[in-house]
Amino acid sequence: MRRRGRSSKPDGHVTVQRRHSAKQEARRQRLIEAARSAFLTKGFDATTIDDIVSVSGGSRGTLYIYFGGKSALYEAVVKREAVRVVEALSAALSDASRLSSFLTAVMDVATGEEAIALIRLVIVRCEQHDDIPDIFRQTIPILETLIVNHLWACVDFPQLPEPMRQALADALMMGIAQAQLFKLTGLAGQGDEAALSRQVIRHLSALIAAFERATTDQEGRE
Repeated sequence: MRRRGRSSKPDGHVTVQRRHSAKQEARRQRLIEAARSAFLTKGFDATTIDDIVSVSGGSRGTLYIYFGGKSALYEAVVKREAVRVVEALSAALSDASRLSSFLTAVMDVATGEEAIALIRLVIVRCEQHDDIPDIFRQTIPILETLIVNHLWACVDFPQLPEPMRQALADALMMGIAQAQLFKLTGLAGQGDEAALSRQVIRHLSALIAAFERATTDQEGRE
């Protein structure tokens, strides 16, 4: 007598569970998005639970069920923003195989809305919330590794000694930090932001060319 095999389709109970989980995650993400907007617009202290719920929908109780309170929700917002920056950088670098396109992509992401929002969120609560600086400290090495590895992998990046390669990486990271600072503080106007990025690109391109000439000259003397 042949035994009937088990169906590969999920039973009704599993399907209901998956739908319920999907709804829960969607509700959680709506709360995070609403909180992000409120925190960036009004700041942590001025933002109320009602401000967030009025945008996300649901109730105050829903927010407390998912996050326990405003501080934990703020941490979730920062974590999500950090993920967004990493994802944005990875996507931008996927098609940047030459130095010019790589540098443009890096500066666009570094001075973009997500990166600046992340910095603002961290600065506002870093002294009151111990976990916020930790999120930032964990994210920065990921971003730096993506940037530096892609820089060295560009098809037109010259063969240079390790000290020069590291010096170029350091110069790029300092240029990024400077551009972010100018945008964060408002010292750069709307038109100046693009000019700052172009300046960083010009300086790094000139430094690469100088290092390449120095390496070629050294090899010639040897």
